[in-house]
Amino acid sequence: MLVTNNYKPYSGGVVSAIDTLCQSLVQLGHQIYIVTLDFEGKGSSDISPVPVIRLVCPVRFRYKDSYIAIPWQPDQAIFDLVRTIKPDIIHASHPFLLGVSALKAGQKLQIPLVFTYHSQYEKFAHWLPIPEVISICLIRQKILTYCTQVSGIIAPSYSIASSLNSCLSNMCSTPIRVIPSAISRLYLDTQFSYKLTNSYLFKLLTVSRFAKEKNLGFLLWMFKQLVSISPNFCLTLVGYGPELANLKHEAYQVLGFCQQQLIFVERPDKATIKQLYQSSDLFVFASQAETQGLVLAEAMACGTPVVALAGAGQNDLVINHQNGFLVQDLNQMVRSILKIAHNPALHQKMQKAAFRTAQNYDPVRLAHQQIEFYTDLVK
Repeated sequence: MLVTNNYKPYSGGVVSAIDTLCQSLVQLGHQIYIVTLDFEGKGSSDISPVPVIRLVCPVRFRYKDSYIAIPWQPDQAIFDLVRTIKPDIIHASHPFLLGVSALKAGQKLQIPLVFTYHSQYEKFAHWLPIPEVISICLIRQKILTYCTQVSGIIAPSYSIASSLNSCLSNMCSTPIRVIPSAISRLYLDTQFSYKLTNSYLFKLLTVSRFAKEKNLGFLLWMFKQLVSISPNFCLTLVGYGPELANLKHEAYQVLGFCQQQLIFVERPDKATIKQLYQSSDLFVFASQAETQGLVLAEAMACGTPVVALAGAGQNDLVINHQNGFLVQDLNQMVRSILKIAHNPALHQKMQKAAFRTAQNYDPVRLAHQQIEFYTDLVK
């Protein structure tokens, strides 16, 4: 049973990771149930092969363009579901709300619960209507307490595992397993082919939620400096979110870009996103709130190298001078992009290395690792 506060109609890394994992587990012969909130009042879905059970939420509204739903008696609702379904293991995607209810049910019914540390939650403190200094401390304490109570923790990257080990070493001995989230089979081509770079226009791409924690303003100012040095670049920003209007204002009114030079693509389907990955020369990334950054692996699967600000989510994926560059600041990002754009041999080398890196994120391979961890915890 997989319990998550965040599921469709949301999209993004967590939802993609859940869907990909569930599809792979079903493919390997396992029965999966997704338990989440009823954001739109449409009830549960019993569509095979992965039933989605949505808890009754009498209060539903939108906040900062995001769906919010407050469930009715979630502790009792999830306890009843666990007692009825009798899962071998409970898998929680969040340490709050339904994750807490799932933990209580697992403890009462003696069913192990594994928690995937999907997000650096303190980086989202600005979403709460209290001062960040207070909210960050509360979030960290809540997460650490939760981690001491679960049966096992899945960390999507070694950087996150190392951080958790440091924080928990004196508190508990909860086993931590590093298992990256898989990317959809849609992005994983079986054969590699080189991109033919257009010397007159080098295409940059980023895919992200348009939200404060994604640091997209950094990319706009980086791009301004880049084109002041070399004008033969364009940047496409793909995604959705509450900061879209602010980003467009900054891009077109403040920085003076034209719409052919800097392009926004809002809420495309996955097939369109794959086409954008394939047709772009380089993927750029500025978020430092990631635990993994699935979009980096998706881009690499399409043979697109990455230039990213260094951070926990990207440190495991990006290898300097091989499949891209990790940088420390705006100037380094500009220099790295120019280095790749002006060196076709380096660009081709990085394309192939990026494609090879992405093969490590095959969903079936990683689903086997999840099953192995589940089995260890059940034993």
